[in-house]
Amino acid sequence: MAAIRGNTYLVEYQALEQQAMFHFIGKLQCSTEEYRKLAQFLETSLKQTALQQVCLDLTRVEFMNSSGINMLSEYCIAVRNHGSIQLQVQGDAKHSWQPRVFINLQKLMRGQQTIDVCWL
Repeated sequence: MAAIRGNTYLVEYQALEQQAMFHFIGKLQCSTEEYRKLAQFLETSLKQTALQQVCLDLTRVEFMNSSGINMLSEYCIAVRNHGSIQLQVQGDAKHSWQPRVFINLQKLMRGQQTIDVCWL
């Protein structure tokens, strides 16, 4: 398992045979440089040859600023453009920002591909 750690967050990446799993933990209030590194970290999953599903576990993210939301949006677009990868986003409705963001992420997937949203 690979990970990126900042002062207020941790993102872990687990590559399984046909699935990439990212666990986000903490508060993401990063600098532009940190978000650039996180975006590159997310994009490593798209290099898996037999990848069929990506799961973003955001259940333990207390806060994410607009730059972080933009980073997630760009990743969703990259998944959409990659082809037939199913994207699953896990969230916790007690974090008020998540339902609004997840609706917008679903809109980015456009028709054929959808985001499977799972709530705690």
